Amino acid sequence: MDERGFSIPDELWSIIEDPQKRLILVIGASDTGKTTFIESIARILSSRLSLAIVDLDMGQSHIGPPTTIGWARVPVDFRGLSSLKEEGFYFTGTVTPAGSLLPAITGARLMVDRAMSTSDKVIVDTTGLVSEPAGRALKQFKIEILRPDLIICLERSDELRHIKEPYRHQNMRFYTLRPPSEVRQKSPFERAEYRYRMMEGYLEGSAIKEFRISELGTLFTRERLNLDTLSLKDRIVSLRDSLNRDMGLGVIEAVKPKEGKIYIRTREFPQRPVTIVIGKAVMDRKERALRNISPLI
Repeated sequence: MDERGFSIPDELWSIIEDPQKRLILVIGASDTGKTTFIESIARILSSRLSLAIVDLDMGQSHIGPPTTIGWARVPVDFRGLSSLKEEGFYFTGTVTPAGSLLPAITGARLMVDRAMSTSDKVIVDTTGLVSEPAGRALKQFKIEILRPDLIICLERSDELRHIKEPYRHQNMRFYTLRPPSEVRQKSPFERAEYRYRMMEGYLEGSAIKEFRISELGTLFTRERLNLDTLSLKDRIVSLRDSLNRDMGLGVIEAVKPKEGKIYIRTREFPQRPVTIVIGKAVMDRKERALRNISPLI
């Protein structure tokens, strides 16, 4: 590793710094150093131009709480992804894109558009899901809808070939970089613990608030449910404003259809939410876990 935290060839640096390469997509399997790589180039780029980062990893998110796709502008004194405060996020309702490709793709497009409108250059971090079939489809459709100017592939051998293959005769710029051997493999337990800890921190200082069901439009990220026939306790939800923007997340504490009320543990909002978005992830406080409860279909 060099002083930038990652061995980055001069050839790649010249491409990254090209003003025409405004949107940079970084892909790679889990534990290939995507976060370290992005932090390395962001520290330098943020001192030269306006830079934003979009975090598409709703399971191991650094920008925004778990279950969301978040974005943030990068300050000149950048201290790492975990130091960034999200400027907006899109609720996917899931801790993994598998089985929820539509919310993942929709959120990617919306958050990249917001980031691009504020910055000279945008770096997009992605999930580690790259295997067949979901990983391939997810990455290829992200490439299709985002149309990045540069795609940097972090791969140990040739594990991203099935993703890159359709574009080999197109005018699309890929650059492959081998991860450093120092990159540490995280265990499933560590990943699960991180998700829960991040959500717990996000909800710190929250309180249970009462909402009238009749005053909220209800949107489901997967199958539509009847609020009076299924217990939604512990389900993670998002509350949106009149512009359909996610204001913040919450956890359902109780639904009382006969009273027409729903009780949600959440933060204070500057205005009254008008829509509740119900995902398929729950916050299991007994087991200290964030997990999906709907089948991955």
